[in-house]
Amino acid sequence: MTKNEREERVLEILEETLAVRRVEMTPLAQLGEDLGMDSLDRLEIAVALEEEFDVGRIDVVEEADCWRTVSDVQNTAKKMARKAGIPRALCPTTSKNNA
Repeated sequence: MTKNEREERVLEILEETLAVRRVEMTPLAQLGEDLGMDSLDRLEIAVALEEEFDVGRIDVVEEADCWRTVSDVQNTAKKMARKAGIPRALCPTTSKNNA
């Protein structure tokens, strides 16, 4: 899968799960505030990425806790495509209210 195909697939997953238009999904769009993502949506997206990139659910769920923007999800897809992850300790510290 090429970078463009991967990015396109992530946008499709976000579009389907969050029921938002593609034009709203800028790289810096806030998943919770701008796109309305809640904790169930976060889990659904994580599962979809796990299935798409055939990686362990624990890896994706740990990454999902770090997501704040569309770009964050794209970065997770990139890491998952390489079968690599980052330690949870490297997640930026932000409020849990940002879904």
